[in-house]
Amino acid sequence: MVAVADLNQPGHRSVTNDIENVIADLVRVGALLSGDRVIYRDSDGVWDQVIIDDACRFERFESIGASSAVEAVVRLIAQEHPITPASDDDLLARGYLAPVRRFDNGRIACLMEVNPWLYAICTDLFEGGHDNAFYYRDRESATNALLAWDGTGEPSDWWRHPQSGRRRHDGDPSREYYQP
Repeated sequence: MVAVADLNQPGHRSVTNDIENVIADLVRVGALLSGDRVIYRDSDGVWDQVIIDDACRFERFESIGASSAVEAVVRLIAQEHPITPASDDDLLARGYLAPVRRFDNGRIACLMEVNPWLYAICTDLFEGGHDNAFYYRDRESATNALLAWDGTGEPSDWWRHPQSGRRRHDGDPSREYYQP
């Protein structure tokens, strides 16, 4: 896996606009080999994927829409190794908690106890775990938010999203701030 970050410097071309040369430079210095995966952070701070052919030439961009390199890698792993448990019991045996929700868009979400006073709605499950966790102060709040959620976007009323560093005072989206 190769990660490239656009430094967004005035007077220089962006990674997006100069991707062929960026890829060629990575190959020239031996940092990119056939079969490697490439992710990049664009000038807006969004991580996506660069698809290259077997000869390490640019083919196309593919949206990941991640807010960090770690999130981008986790999403790629989830795409390659999705978890499709045979039953809710499979998830419960892995330590997740009911209720388990299976949405029409293919997403699966359930609860997880982080500690006795902190619960999470975990989403986008894969063999190694989950892609996202939305934290709640108690199990009842997490359960209510999960049951009310339609599986699109994010569930409501969470106060911490550790993958992005976002926090919401009292779960209020208008009071969101960033604290890594």
